[in-house]
Amino acid sequence: MAQRTIHMLFGTLLSDKIELFDKNRFLFGSILPDAYINPANRKVAHFIKYISAENCLYFDFQDFFKRFQDKIINDDLYLGYYAHLVEDAFYRYFLYYEKRFMEKIKSYELDILHNDYHILNSYIVRKYALPSYLELPKTFEQESLNEITEFDIPKIIDDYKNDIVELSNEKTVLLTESMLEEFVAKYIGVLADELRSIRNGYSNLNVLDYKWENKK
Repeated sequence: MAQRTIHMLFGTLLSDKIELFDKNRFLFGSILPDAYINPANRKVAHFIKYISAENCLYFDFQDFFKRFQDKIINDDLYLGYYAHLVEDAFYRYFLYYEKRFMEKIKSYELDILHNDYHILNSYIVRKYALPSYLELPKTFEQESLNEITEFDIPKIIDDYKNDIVELSNEKTVLLTESMLEEFVAKYIGVLADELRSIRNGYSNLNVLDYKWENKK
């Protein structure tokens, strides 16, 4: 799944491409799925479903849409959450299938990959005007999103603060800046079109187009 700064980058770019009621609610929603309390809740927060007959997983963002359709149409907090789920589906498909990226990574290179994430944080913050903090919606405790799972809001706010002050002059090794830019260029328009369609009550996408094999 995409890291927080990539989600905020997409949220920021999308806010200039689509009409929003409340940009801050949209941006907060675009980060919220990553605020799950523990790893056991990750799949629930991201609407990850399992197809036993095919032994595969997928992000069921259309289930989220059906569940919160009335909210998505009128509330950018919910539209942002939806955007996050679709973006994760795109990002995983881009890395695993279009780039065949993860199958090339050796186990001893995982530390290098994780360091690339931190370097990319610095790159994104330098190049793009990301918000300096996450603004918690005043009504969040009453939002229906809390029915999905329990969220650790103070932690996600602190984690984001740490992300945007992460400065590095190192060069990425595996997950490069050019790959990030390619992903943005390829999918930002597709996601913007999807959000416009969702606002009109329908989706352009099939969740199963982005399924992947469940490798335990």
